[in-house]
Amino acid sequence: MHRRVFISGLAVGSIAVPRITPAQSARKVYRIGILGLRATSELVGSEPRSPTVRALLKGLGELGYVYGDHFVTEPRGADGRPERFPGLAAELVRLQVDVIVASGPTLPALKQATSTIPVVMASADDPVGLGLIQSLGHPGRNFSA
Repeated sequence: MHRRVFISGLAVGSIAVPRITPAQSARKVYRIGILGLRATSELVGSEPRSPTVRALLKGLGELGYVYGDHFVTEPRGADGRPERFPGLAAELVRLQVDVIVASGPTLPALKQATSTIPVVMASADDPVGLGLIQSLGHPGRNFSA
């Protein structure tokens, strides 16, 4: 009789012992592509010189996202030369960033470069008229305001 109690105790004890679990995989660090008219050097890092990019990073920080832990940026600047937008947009697509943040003059190049990567429009004069979205209420594509 004591033998059965002992074996039962071992069985219950082995169930109660916490199981060793594999270590959690590292959290994904999201890559935010930034396409702008300025020089890339003004858009780069956690303390960019560009006021708009700095405001974006500040807003993400206020939401609890930490640069380097939760996300990093992949900025591409045209150095004041809009003819560079198509090549820079294609470069961000090749990098397979998770999302692209861009404004007005860069948006047509992004429309040509990708239909799958989400694009957040920082500003656009007439996104419906430019054919970037179907309507402001229901963008219908990978572009959103």
